[in-house]
Amino acid sequence: REGQTGSFNASLTYSGESGFAVVFSVSKRNFLGTGRTIKVSAELKDQGDSRYDFSLTTPYWFDTNFTNTFSVYNTLENDDYYDTTTNGFSVGFSYPIWKNWTTSATYSWKNEQYSDISSTGEVLLDYEKGNSFRSLNLGLSHNTVDHPMFPSNGSQTSFYADQIGGSILGGTTEYRRFGVTYRYYKSLTEDKSLIFGAKFNWAILEKSNPDKEIPYSSRFTIGGITSVRGFDWNDIEGPSSESELPDGWDVDKKWPYQASYIAEHGLIDQAGCDADPVCASLPEDKSADREYFESHGGGIEKRVLNLQLYFPLTR
Repeated sequence: REGQTGSFNASLTYSGESGFAVVFSVSKRNFLGTGRTIKVSAELKDQGDSRYDFSLTTPYWFDTNFTNTFSVYNTLENDDYYDTTTNGFSVGFSYPIWKNWTTSATYSWKNEQYSDISSTGEVLLDYEKGNSFRSLNLGLSHNTVDHPMFPSNGSQTSFYADQIGGSILGGTTEYRRFGVTYRYYKSLTEDKSLIFGAKFNWAILEKSNPDKEIPYSSRFTIGGITSVRGFDWNDIEGPSSESELPDGWDVDKKWPYQASYIAEHGLIDQAGCDADPVCASLPEDKSADREYFESHGGGIEKRVLNLQLYFPLTR
């Protein structure tokens, strides 16, 4: 007798940053007896943000050890400076190469359209109304976690490299992204009622075309319950002064874009700012303020370490 292969989940959450949020998801394993898994989800937030996802996973693709994944999504994000509507899809393959090691390759296609743009938003977006992202991700992972949803022991390490844009992939943006993620779980009691967990995340962006800046929306920001608790979502950004940069780091590559723009164009005094259309478009009380530009940039590198204790409600 076949066990339960489908599930439906609904949740209502609240946070001071985004208000109420409603999440619905429906998944079905062994869809129509094909072995495939489908999942449909929707997330609606009180402040107008939304996300819709559909994914299809096919194990043993064409009777091989390859696993094929396909997903398509639509999102709407409201920000203080501009709103972003995103449409995209991805196609990926993974393959077990040895014991707990798996390699993967994923192609992603994404378009972003910006609306309700403020004067500050125009500067952050470099006066663009939209961006297109075409990327290829190569990954390698090692996984010994005992359960994908409710882990109690084991670790998972993932390495990845992304090429976004370029002459072959296309799109309006071009840069590279490299990263490592690590998760560790250890049960502190025999009945697994207390579990220690640690997560580490490191990533860095690299400018690959001197004529194309890394988009503001792609810069790293952290904060919130999934990265650094005690801060609002994406409230922690890039370095706020040149003194915070390690010796030998290139200003254009490692600073937030807004800080490097000021350094490049020498916008130090009010007269110099008035002569530049980008700087002059900002509010008068902020346009000559170097720290204003720097604090509103996104980072090029991020490093996050979380330590947690878990108390499972059921065993």
